[in-house]
Amino acid sequence: MVAVDVVAEDLRRRFEATGVSFRIVDLTGMAVARLSTAGAGEGGREAERIPMFGSVYEQVIAGRQLRCGKFRGG
Repeated sequence: MVAVDVVAEDLRRRFEATGVSFRIVDLTGMAVARLSTAGAGEGGREAERIPMFGSVYEQVIAGRQLRCGKFRGG
């Protein structure tokens, strides 16, 4: 997982972001795992499981369309 940290830190610096996280659909297709890395603070990497049904993530994945805007948690 060191590679994820390296990419996240590079993105954080490049875009002068306060934090970087990746969203990954779990194998069941029922939730999105939000993996926070760069800028996560003292605790390091954090993972959060977000139910996909009825969320913006379901709309994006089902419609395969980009959605831009502020979302809960960045």
